[in-house]
Amino acid sequence: MILIQNLGAWLASPMHFFSFLGTEDFFLLILSALYWCVDSAIGLRVALTLLISNTLNGYLKLAFRGARPYWFDTSIKALSHESAFGIPSGHAQNSMVVLGTIALGFRRKWVTILCCLAIFLVGFSRLYLGVHWISDVLAGWIIGLIILWVVAKLEKPVVTWWISKSLIIQILLSFIISFAIILIGFLWQSSFSGWQAPAAWQQNVTAAFPSALINPAPPSGSYTLAGLWLGMLIGASMIHRFGRHQPPSELGRKILVYVIGLIGVMAFWYGLGSIFPRSEDLISHGFRYFRYALVGFWIIALAPLTFRKLKISAQ
Repeated sequence: MILIQNLGAWLASPMHFFSFLGTEDFFLLILSALYWCVDSAIGLRVALTLLISNTLNGYLKLAFRGARPYWFDTSIKALSHESAFGIPSGHAQNSMVVLGTIALGFRRKWVTILCCLAIFLVGFSRLYLGVHWISDVLAGWIIGLIILWVVAKLEKPVVTWWISKSLIIQILLSFIISFAIILIGFLWQSSFSGWQAPAAWQQNVTAAFPSALINPAPPSGSYTLAGLWLGMLIGASMIHRFGRHQPPSELGRKILVYVIGLIGVMAFWYGLGSIFPRSEDLISHGFRYFRYALVGFWIIALAPLTFRKLKISAQ
C-alpha cells in the first residue's frame, strides 16, 4: 500500500474522483439516469441489487470489524476519512454490483470494458487513499460477484412470486421487509454496543483528522436503508400495476426528464434533510426513514408518473 501511495501526489485528485464513482451519491445519480432515460428494467434491477449489497455490506463490516489502514499504521497517508470498519470495501462491493449489473444488462463489449475498468479504478483508488487494505478490496469484489450470481439465479422466481400477490399484499410485504431491516440492524448493533476502538486507533485518526471519530455503527444507517427499501419496493409494485416507465427516445426529452427528476430527488433528499432533525434519537431516525422512503418512491414511481402526466416520457 505504501508502494501504491509512493506512485506520486499527482494521483490524489484522480483517485478522489474514482473513489467518488463508488459512492452512494454517484450511484443515485447514475441509477436515476439509467432508470428514467435509458432502460427502466435494468435501472430497477440496479436499484434493488444495490440495496441488497448495501444492506449486506453493513452487516459484514460489523462482523469482521477490520481496521482501516491509517487507523492501524501511521506510515500510511490518510487522504480520506472513513468512520466505519474496512472489510469488505463498500466501494469495491457496490461498484462490482452496480456496474456488473449494467454490463450484464446491456451485454455490449464496450459497456463491459468500461464497467470493468471503472470497477478496478474504484478499488485501486481506495488503496491509494489509504482507507482500505488489498484484502478489503478483494473481499468487496468477491462478495459483489456472489451477489450478482445469486440475483441472476433467484430474480425470476422471486419476481414471479412477488407479482402474483395483490398490490395490498405487496405493500404490506414492503413494510415488513423495511421493519425487519431496522430490527436486524438494531439487534446487530446492540451486540456491538460494548465495543470500544483501541486508543491507538483513535489517536492515529485524530492525528490525521483532528475532529474525526471512529463511529462504526451509527443507527441512522439502518433507517436510511429501510426507508429506501420501502419506497422502492412500493414504487416498483405500483409501476408494475399501472404500466412500466418508458424512457423517451429524443435527447432533449431525456435531458428534460432527468432535470425534472433530479429536482424532485434534491427536494426530498436535501430539502427535507435541511428541515428534519439529524441527531441520533428515535424521532430523527423516524424522519430519516420517511425522507428516504420518499426518495425511493419518487425515483421508481412518482417521477415516472409525473413524466407521463407531463407527456414527456414515451407512450
